[in-house]
Amino acid sequence: MVDWDIETTLQSDVDLCYNVVKREVIEARYPGSKRTFTKLKDMEVCGGDMNVVHTSVATKNNEIWEKLVASRKNPVKQAAIIGFDILFLMLLRMLSLEDGVKKVASRFHMTGRAIICPYAEIAMDVDKPHQLEMMRADFAKQGKHD
Repeated sequence: MVDWDIETTLQSDVDLCYNVVKREVIEARYPGSKRTFTKLKDMEVCGGDMNVVHTSVATKNNEIWEKLVASRKNPVKQAAIIGFDILFLMLLRMLSLEDGVKKVASRFHMTGRAIICPYAEIAMDVDKPHQLEMMRADFAKQGKHD
C-alpha cells in the first residue's frame, strides 16, 4: 500500500496529492466502520490518512492547515474553511472530485491531485476503538502482527 502510494504520487508533479477512498471500497473491506463520507456529484469518498504535500505548501499558511487538520472529521467544516461556494456545491452534490480539486488548489494557490486509492486501510482511523478492533481482526486474519 505504501509502495503503491509512493509510485502513484511520483507520477504527478503537483504540490499536494490527497488520497480518497470510495465508499464501496471501505464498506466491502470494513463493513460497519462508521467512516465519514463526503458526498460528491460523481462518488462518495472519505479522506485517506496518508497524503503527500510539498513542504513549501504546508508552511505558507500554517494557520489554515491547522484548521483543516483540526476539522478533518467533518467535511462540511473543512469545506467552510476552504470556501462557502465549495460548501454550497458539495451540499447540493453538484461538485465532482475533479472540480473540487481544481477549486481547492486555486484557492490555496497550489497544484493538487486527488488519488482514488484502492486500499481501504489508508482511510481507517485506529484512534477509534471499534475501528482499531476491526483493523486488528483484519491483520490477524491475514497473519500480520500489531
